[in-house]
Amino acid sequence: MGVFYAYAKNVNDDWRSRYLIVFASRSVADEWWRAVSESGTRFSNIIRRISPQFYTHDYDVACIADTIKDVRVAGSFLGKVFFTLLNDKDSRILSVIPEQNITDHISGNLFHIRSKSDPREFWYCPPDDDRVYASRKERTQFRIRLRREGSTDGTVMIGSDEICLSKPEGGNYICMGTDGCLVAAQRLDTFKFGDLEGGFECKRASKTIVKTNVGERWELV
Repeated sequence: MGVFYAYAKNVNDDWRSRYLIVFASRSVADEWWRAVSESGTRFSNIIRRISPQFYTHDYDVACIADTIKDVRVAGSFLGKVFFTLLNDKDSRILSVIPEQNITDHISGNLFHIRSKSDPREFWYCPPDDDRVYASRKERTQFRIRLRREGSTDGTVMIGSDEICLSKPEGGNYICMGTDGCLVAAQRLDTFKFGDLEGGFECKRASKTIVKTNVGERWELV
């Protein structure tokens, strides 16, 4: 996926201080939000993420466009994000962002895991087998959670986060077997959320999913 778009609305009224936000990628959008929401500044107290493509801010207290100009907030994103102030309501012009069908990467939710190169293939863990396979006929939902102190459910996950995967049925975690294949077991292993971008691959002969350093790209649906 290329550039990613979002709107920002002023909570004080419905006619001014509305922004179009352009992120270098969807991952950059989530990383920017993590930086803003955990900055401990007035921005984290005021700006709200309503959905992946819609934010609110209070222009008179914490203007969302100023986040990338403040080194305490998201100054490192100055070259990855830009904000365009939209015309006020009475100008009757609104830039319509393109439709982008995405899955919100929220910790604690259930996801199917699908190949980006072949969207017909999903991760599947059969009820009578503990291994995880790539299948075009069956699919398994996995719960993905952050491995951080405190409550993490509801937090947007980013590539550098440590995560754990589990099967809701039976409560087994997904971990690495002795041969590198992913298996469902009572033992908990930690992965990086960014491993979905090349840290797993499908062994074509057996169709098993294995952990690797140079793998395939997978997405959550």
